[in-house]
Amino acid sequence: MDTLDKAKIKSQVIADKTNLAVFTCNNLNQELEGLLSEIAQKNHKKVGAVFCIDLYSITKNGIVEPIRRIDTSIRISIGLPEYMRGKKVSLLSIDQENNTVIYEDMDSDSWTISIDAMIFGTYAFVYEQ
Repeated sequence: MDTLDKAKIKSQVIADKTNLAVFTCNNLNQELEGLLSEIAQKNHKKVGAVFCIDLYSITKNGIVEPIRRIDTSIRISIGLPEYMRGKKVSLLSIDQENNTVIYEDMDSDSWTISIDAMIFGTYAFVYEQ
């Protein structure tokens, strides 16, 4: 992952000695998962898995704030499950304004997907049916 330029993080005032942390986990929001599945189907894609990539700022005083959008993208590479390798895989997400965001794979490695992310939250691996 590229280093974030702290001055460019939208709507965040990040003081010196602030740390950034990335947290990934399974998605537990079934309603959002259903919405992502509907969007995937409309785009002739199938959902392979739904998960979260969250970014947080942590101040020197221990205050933790979620960061949902940044102004400068950062490259994220994720290993693909075996059943998706060799398929045309994208990442699907919904931004804070409820717009659909589809990130196409930026590398040629069939074992990974690489995207230049600007939003953080819930993502779905999607692939063509």
